[in-house]
Amino acid sequence: MMLIKGSTVIMVYFLLLFSFLFKILTTYLSLDFTIDNEPSSRFLTLLIYLNDQEDENSGGETAFPKASSESLGLSSDDKTMGFKVHAGKGSAILFYNLLQDGNGDYLSLHSGLPVLKGEKWACNLWVWA
Repeated sequence: MMLIKGSTVIMVYFLLLFSFLFKILTTYLSLDFTIDNEPSSRFLTLLIYLNDQEDENSGGETAFPKASSESLGLSSDDKTMGFKVHAGKGSAILFYNLLQDGNGDYLSLHSGLPVLKGEKWACNLWVWA
């Protein structure tokens, strides 16, 4: 996972517009972008956070229940499974959904936690294999 800082308003607008248009094409027109009509898999996810939390108890984090700092190769004394992240306005997290052999990476299992205060605005960009 990688933290990316410094997203601009123009880039966020472009990404939101692209996401909206892609959703229309894939949902309402039922277009399949694979050459051989095989089902495709999400290869990579870039999750861009468009606002900050009101405070650290506001909720709305992205939870990774199967991953740990140890499984991600990070040095930490905490060996517990699962962690949550809210990178903050203008930041993003990048993670792979597939392993190198094409199988799903169970460590990338994630979910959005409930927002307890305020709002959560985010933009997903996916690369499909």
